[in-house]
Amino acid sequence: MQGLNEDIRFGIPSDVVGAEVDGEMVLLNARTGVYYSLDSVGARFWVLVGEGRTLGGIMSALLTEYDVESAVLRSDLEALISDLQENALLRVSAPD
Repeated sequence: MQGLNEDIRFGIPSDVVGAEVDGEMVLLNARTGVYYSLDSVGARFWVLVGEGRTLGGIMSALLTEYDVESAVLRSDLEALISDLQENALLRVSAPD
């Protein structure tokens, strides 16, 4: 997962639903029953994914909105992306 290309895009599987609850995002894979909760930064990531942004676009937005260093953000996003993929909550698409 290390060194994800900033041009990659993400897809949300059709059996995954998300809802915002008290500033957090709750995800559910209806097929597998996997339930996942995202904090406010993770929820913002999820919204940006839904807008169809690339990883680079998502990082730019989050760096503008939150007080975080680029390397820390990248590391945190790579861990989150990996976890979401492992739980069948997110697909990673190759760059166009």
